[in-house]
Amino acid sequence: MWGQSPSSLLMLAGVALATFILLRGTRAYLARSRADKTSPGTIRAELTKLETKPTSIPPKELLRWQVEMHETARDLKAEIDTKLAALQALTIAARQESERLEAAITKAEQFGIDRDRS
Repeated sequence: MWGQSPSSLLMLAGVALATFILLRGTRAYLARSRADKTSPGTIRAELTKLETKPTSIPPKELLRWQVEMHETARDLKAEIDTKLAALQALTIAARQESERLEAAITKAEQFGIDRDRS
């Protein structure tokens, strides 16, 4: 069957080559994931160990991290509030200018000045 057509042999060789390349890539990926200490399985195992420890006092690093996160959240909230206040002031100024321009257009129309004149 395979010996009768050269195209069949070439197809078989191509499939064999593709299989080899895919298997080689999979093997390299597995080797990297085993060496990687931050793989999901490793992290899950570490979390399980932490959850099963009978401690009532959290580690100092965790407390420090929690305080830093609260400080970061407070700083970001203050920055957002400041930017929101500036945006509201800008919106009010834009609304006032829009009203002023609408009044100027109405006044110009009363005097007969054409809107499209440049």
